[in-house]
Amino acid sequence: MGGKASVESNSTDQSQQEEKKEYDEAELQLLIEERLKAAYPEWHLADPDISQADVDYASASFQIIMSGFWTAPFMERKKNPEFRHNTTTTWFYETFYEGLFTREPEIRPMFRDISMFTQGRLLVGALSISLDSIRDPEQVTKRLTALTVKHNSIGVKSRYYICFGEALFDALRQCLGLMFDEQTELAW
Repeated sequence: MGGKASVESNSTDQSQQEEKKEYDEAELQLLIEERLKAAYPEWHLADPDISQADVDYASASFQIIMSGFWTAPFMERKKNPEFRHNTTTTWFYETFYEGLFTREPEIRPMFRDISMFTQGRLLVGALSISLDSIRDPEQVTKRLTALTVKHNSIGVKSRYYICFGEALFDALRQCLGLMFDEQTELAW
């Protein structure tokens, strides 16, 4: 406590790159927070204030997907004979993974040894567990940390998590249509 930390400059000026600056703990914490804000998408909240209404909206919207309920966008797509999904659940996770692979094509080889059906079931299972335990931050943190450690051990990079969030929101938006309103989006 009260010590100094050394951080390398990020400047393009070579002399500044070689220079190290001393920061006290408060300055270092502020620098870290500024860099995190710049690195994460605008929807990312480090310490969200989660209300019961947020839990209810997120859970209800996910339950619609998990129940197989045919949403208006699903019924519209079902009119196309090439649309191969029988439930919103399979459409959701395939939409999610298509979005993820489009954003980061280098992720696709990580899934070559597993069927998308199996991977999709793992995805919706992890989301269900997270939603079920959201009111217990310690439990959510424990589970998501373990999942992150597992994913990092197989080569998942930090930028993939941002792609994950974007693909998740796009899949929810597509599958729920108008039911993914502003309140539901904020809850997620």
